[in-house]
Amino acid sequence: MRKFNNSNLEDFLLDDEFRHGVWENEKGNAMYWNEITSSNPDKVNVMNQARELLLLLGPQVSSLTRQELDSGIAAILSADKVRENRFVLRKLHWLAIAASVMLILGIIVYRSKTEQNRYSYKETISKVSLPLTEVTNETGDTKLVNLPDGSTVRLSPSSRISYTVPFIQNKKREIYLMGEAYFDIHKDIANPLYVYTNGLLTRVVGTSFLIKTSKSEVKVLVRTGKVAVIPIKDIETQGKKNTEILLTPNQLALFSTKDHVVSKTITSAPLEIANTRADISHFENQPVIEVFSALEKAYGIPFVYDRRVMAKCSLRAEFTNESFFAKLDIITRTIGANYEINDGKIIVSGKGCN
Repeated sequence: MRKFNNSNLEDFLLDDEFRHGVWENEKGNAMYWNEITSSNPDKVNVMNQARELLLLLGPQVSSLTRQELDSGIAAILSADKVRENRFVLRKLHWLAIAASVMLILGIIVYRSKTEQNRYSYKETISKVSLPLTEVTNETGDTKLVNLPDGSTVRLSPSSRISYTVPFIQNKKREIYLMGEAYFDIHKDIANPLYVYTNGLLTRVVGTSFLIKTSKSEVKVLVRTGKVAVIPIKDIETQGKKNTEILLTPNQLALFSTKDHVVSKTITSAPLEIANTRADISHFENQPVIEVFSALEKAYGIPFVYDRRVMAKCSLRAEFTNESFFAKLDIITRTIGANYEINDGKIIVSGKGCN
């Protein structure tokens, strides 16, 4: 167990390992705390104070910057000075601690709201120096929007988009979205399309995809072609470092507007890609490796598996209108395998076949 060199409350509150240890091991793990205190007997009192406060705050305090946490700690240390005065009631100490906790939590809430507002549709278009054309949909039906380059947007009710005029500027096409829209984009390699939505940038050349936004989340679902997504905050803070996530058909990106983190998964109802010529309706004692390849071609979803393990497995099956996941359930049950979804891929595992 680590022996801490920390000497005061501030050091422990700022120590990542200590904070993680408190939050991760609090539930029913008294052994961890006994070990850490026995390894640091001279610091038990200050460690207990830090632990007490961290449990009040919760793990969300880790989202604060060093400067913000320092401000909260300054108030907490002032509260400790109150406790040291034996003529002041202990109740005042807890009132001061509570005020300090509220200060830090208030900073967290304020930061979260400020970040979300910073990348909102209204704030984003207010910073655009070029003229914009805005289209809103105040009807109860989907509204078709024809863009100047021949692309189309199916704008959902209570949604709106703005785009630059002229549409192509500095070798790119830019659109700003609030709400939900389905894009069918004309291919133009020289002038890629950029869609800005609540802190997420979606970049495409020519493809079809759906974007659905809310205050807490942005979803990007690809139907055809390839789409790249990246948090705008990453572009601002990491410069030229490439953190784009590439999406292919039937893959879904989930972007948290609070944490500015993108995760990749698969849509709940994958659709076959048109004109792939992949036959997935009839398999007659066909090697399962070929079956997986056919599904991957038909749906555009990557399959990951051990070819050596699956080499002797084969499939005899007829499919009609079954969904992608219904087919996958039948196939994996037949060969005694399992599957999971990870990072937009199907991961198949099993013992193989004799």
